[in-house]
Amino acid sequence: MSLKELSNYYFIKQEILEINEKIKSLELTLIKATKFNENKVNSGTTNSNPTEEQVTMLIKLKDMLYQKSTRLVEEQLKIEKYLSEIDDAEVRLIMRKRFIDCRQWDQIADELNYSRPVPYYKVSNYLKKKGDK
Repeated sequence: MSLKELSNYYFIKQEILEINEKIKSLELTLIKATKFNENKVNSGTTNSNPTEEQVTMLIKLKDMLYQKSTRLVEEQLKIEKYLSEIDDAEVRLIMRKRFIDCRQWDQIADELNYSRPVPYYKVSNYLKKKGDK
């Protein structure tokens, strides 16, 4: 796994939160807009009722967002799995602080009593040895 892929963890996490908020908002819109039950909505393309058409589109959008969220969670799990399989406890700790906890390199160095560039070089060297950089 590359440094760039690991760095995406934060953005994946944020995107999942954003999508989940949109899904909640869509669900509220569906409830407020109509009293239709999702099972009663006609999913065909020739709806005669404009409200029914709108509800159908909102349901499709909700499903699309849910699928996107599922893919992002899979990416998140892939990164978590990669980190959990690192044998070197020191490198694993540094990587978790950096990529999962979103700490800056200098913060990590302070916490672990290293000089500023040491955490970055430890991760970089580990990735080079693994052929992941």
